[in-house]
Amino acid sequence: MEDLLRNIVDYGLSQGAKYVEARYQFLTGNFISIKNGVVDNVGNYNIRGVGIRVVFQDSIGFSATNIINKESLINACNNAIKIARNSKKRNVKFDYWRDYHDICIVKPKVENRDIEEIINEFKENDKRIVETENRTVFRVFFITKQEEEKLFVNSEGSVIQQKWPIISLFCSLAAVDHQKGFVQRFLHDGGKKGWEIISEIEYEEKTKK
Repeated sequence: MEDLLRNIVDYGLSQGAKYVEARYQFLTGNFISIKNGVVDNVGNYNIRGVGIRVVFQDSIGFSATNIINKESLINACNNAIKIARNSKKRNVKFDYWRDYHDICIVKPKVENRDIEEIINEFKENDKRIVETENRTVFRVFFITKQEEEKLFVNSEGSVIQQKWPIISLFCSLAAVDHQKGFVQRFLHDGGKKGWEIISEIEYEEKTKK
């Protein structure tokens, strides 16, 4: 992938651009939705693409594609140059920075968990919520695990690579009281860690309050 991005940066320069950068991003993940103690949805997704930004004739142009091959990247680069050429001239100038090389990789403590184990954990918590407060008539847990990978290459020689997991938990609870009315509470937390973050969130305690 790095060679492919380097080649498209060089191509942009050969077409007259003063500056070119290419950003690759890849997201892959899966999710579980549990509503009122029942699994509502389970799925996965893969998203990837490359964004190209150029400075051409003192204007900025940007284009992107989700088809990762040489031909598609050339088309995206040409489109970015075309946008810059046809836009109002803004005398855009970037300060020069030395080339920068860095790799940032976050390794989780707990990388994988069995899906049935996760489902059973949240089903049990749903059961405890109802036992604690039976007026909680609507309960939703939405759990996602995502792997995010990024690669940045520019015409100044910089190469930056990033890779990390992201665990996210969204919880929605609603209770009905015939005298006080409708009460709703949300919890949304997570971070760039592995499954260990679920216990760090302490969601069980928070959903009891």
